[in-house]
Amino acid sequence: MQRLWHRLTTMPSRSQCIYCHVVSRNTFLLPSLLMKGTSAAQIQQHRLFIGFSSSPPIDESKEARTIDRRMTRTRDNRAVILADFYRSLSTQDIDRIWPLYSHLYDNDMLGYLTKKNFYDLFTYIIRSRASRRNLHRLLAVVEDMRQRRVPLWSIHYAALMDWTGGKTVPEKRGYHLTEALRWFDEMQHSGGRDEDSDEKMEPLKPTVAIYNTLIHIAADLKDLRMAQKLYHDMNSKGLRPDRYTCSILLHAMGQLGDVEGMEHMLKEIRRQGLDDATQNTAVWNVMMSGYVRNGLDDRAQDIFRQMVDAHAKCKYKKKKKKKRKTKSKAPRADDESFRIHIGSLVAHDRQREALEAFDSMKALAIKPNIAIYNTLFRSFMNPNHDEAVVGLETLKRIYQDMKSSQVKANSETMYTLVSAFLDLGDTKSGLEAFVDLSNQHVAKDEKALNIQTTSVATLAKVRVRTNKKSDPSKVEPNAELLERLNHIVVNNSQI
Repeated sequence: MQRLWHRLTTMPSRSQCIYCHVVSRNTFLLPSLLMKGTSAAQIQQHRLFIGFSSSPPIDESKEARTIDRRMTRTRDNRAVILADFYRSLSTQDIDRIWPLYSHLYDNDMLGYLTKKNFYDLFTYIIRSRASRRNLHRLLAVVEDMRQRRVPLWSIHYAALMDWTGGKTVPEKRGYHLTEALRWFDEMQHSGGRDEDSDEKMEPLKPTVAIYNTLIHIAADLKDLRMAQKLYHDMNSKGLRPDRYTCSILLHAMGQLGDVEGMEHMLKEIRRQGLDDATQNTAVWNVMMSGYVRNGLDDRAQDIFRQMVDAHAKCKYKKKKKKKRKTKSKAPRADDESFRIHIGSLVAHDRQREALEAFDSMKALAIKPNIAIYNTLFRSFMNPNHDEAVVGLETLKRIYQDMKSSQVKANSETMYTLVSAFLDLGDTKSGLEAFVDLSNQHVAKDEKALNIQTTSVATLAKVRVRTNKKSDPSKVEPNAELLERLNHIVVNNSQI
């Protein structure tokens, strides 16, 4: 039987694990099952691909050679290898853990790991970045768990459906839904016997979260029939849909232009007595977005007014400190509500009203998100000459408000803001904004810690510090903006 990564045929050059040559010299044997039809070199190469395929080549540094000598002297001491593995687990960084886990696998030492070790490893993978490499790692761990009769629970199947259902790719395909449904079917027919008690286990029952994951995948593929089938199957099993279920289905109907279906479903859910699933901000935002998408702006504006009024009433009641709580029919507006509302106004060239809505957010103590700033910046592009002076001052005020609110920019922010400054004739401010946003995500290089010589407490601190870091995505200009800036630089150099 071949491991999952044997499907991969390429291997980066100069990628080498610090334990590779130790495996070739020590007395540990590979599992006999893997020796049929597959060489040890092939197994090692494909293991390395999983661990280092997208990482830069590792040089034989002084630190690596020190570790090599240590492992050579203690090649027969399995306790040292396991200790290094447990120390790597304290980092919760799958890129640090995987080379050691591969080393344990290659030497048939996975039998020393406990159920908790496998569950922790599973958790660290699904918490990591959603990539194809991590998906193969996840499936490899699941395969190892099955061979050692480590049971999978509902939370694990839900993660597998999410990852195999297209989480690792920018656009889902039909086979992603098929693969997720395969795991769903396997979960319902799961059973077997417990490793410890050897008692027969009953098949797992699906949960609302699992149905939500499948409905979400079907909705992304615009397969509304499958999404509704899963919804009715959930109801037939006595599971009550929550606000996430309603949001997914309403959003799918809105994308397909089925406004009547949206309203009918909302009434049906309320008829079933599930007001708690519909009287929340997320569902109302989806309804408002569906109306805007299909040109029914009047209905969207009506929903928005009700949500803003509910927000204002709630704030007034808090000031009065009333003990009696009165349930409002409409939920409170949030930043996403304002994003939809402002986007609708800007799309209809109602910039002044959009700016008034933006200023009202401060009175309601709602912090704007970056999408709102991007929408407002875009509204200043291609202005009229009469509004250029007024627009420039307003644009600077909004940009300063974004910086004071510490809202992190993205690549769209760079394009819309710099383009707006250039369209308004302020080349200096546009170039300054370009430089400022380019340096926003410049991270300081941190020295990599050696797992063998670093204490567990220090590794744990690094893990906490890493988890608190912001999104490392870079703010980069698109081709259109770069061409425009290059043209400005060339013209200035010729003067």
